[in-house]
Amino acid sequence: MPVAIEIKEIKEQLSIITVLEHYGLQPNKNKMVCCPFHDDKNPSMQVYAETNTVFCFSGNCTKNGKAIDTIQFIQDKENLSKHEAIKKAESLISNGTQTVIQKPIIQVENLNDIFQKLKPILYSSSKARAYAESRNIYNAKLEAGYNNGTHYGKLKNCMVFPLKDKSGTIVSLYGRNIESKGKDDRHFYTMNRKGLYPNYPSQETETLIITESIIDSVTLQLYTTYTSLALYGTNVLIFLFRLFKFEMRSNNDYHLGNVQCIKFAKRHHLRWRKHHQLRL
Repeated sequence: MPVAIEIKEIKEQLSIITVLEHYGLQPNKNKMVCCPFHDDKNPSMQVYAETNTVFCFSGNCTKNGKAIDTIQFIQDKENLSKHEAIKKAESLISNGTQTVIQKPIIQVENLNDIFQKLKPILYSSSKARAYAESRNIYNAKLEAGYNNGTHYGKLKNCMVFPLKDKSGTIVSLYGRNIESKGKDDRHFYTMNRKGLYPNYPSQETETLIITESIIDSVTLQLYTTYTSLALYGTNVLIFLFRLFKFEMRSNNDYHLGNVQCIKFAKRHHLRWRKHHQLRL
């Protein structure tokens, strides 16, 4: 093995999974780990094995908002210089724990077609219908489906909602497991989650109610005339306000409709209110 390896070679040969395991971090079934860079009780760091990076979605983290590769992770974790981090990465490779990474061939899923197959099952499945009725969201106007495992191998036993990009195209799916009783195993997404629910707000939107969960947003859609937007927890809040700052009118009025969202927003209120009216 050469004395020195090019940085590009290191990133090709050393997987982010190996680096995480070296520091005692094991991704869960949702490919999340507890972020080592802040006090993280619920996993908020997403692992992207395809790109060999991690991304912390917590607004409490100093690393929030940027993808971290293998070398940068080592540097930040051990407070090393870049040169020291590279040497550390080389040592992990030379220990024989890593071979050249074979990047998987990823088959692009047509999420729109999948979702169209799942929509009628919501109304034909007595179990799914009973769950929707228990949440007071069983309504023909609702854009949702249910996956019983017949048409799609992921998000099984989940009520499924589409996440959309700016053009209105479905780019991810969110699944709410209707059988799970636990807090941490109810929410699932397709790989590399992106998009917003129910959609990107129009530039003409004057009042926007921001909810923590998709189910909360669904309820507002069905029973009010307000425009709403779900956060999937508080982790996406910073992203949303950056989006609004550049793409929506400065006199928009935002309402936070969840206790956790409110607590989170209060820490950033002074910065955000320069651009938008924010009601807590």
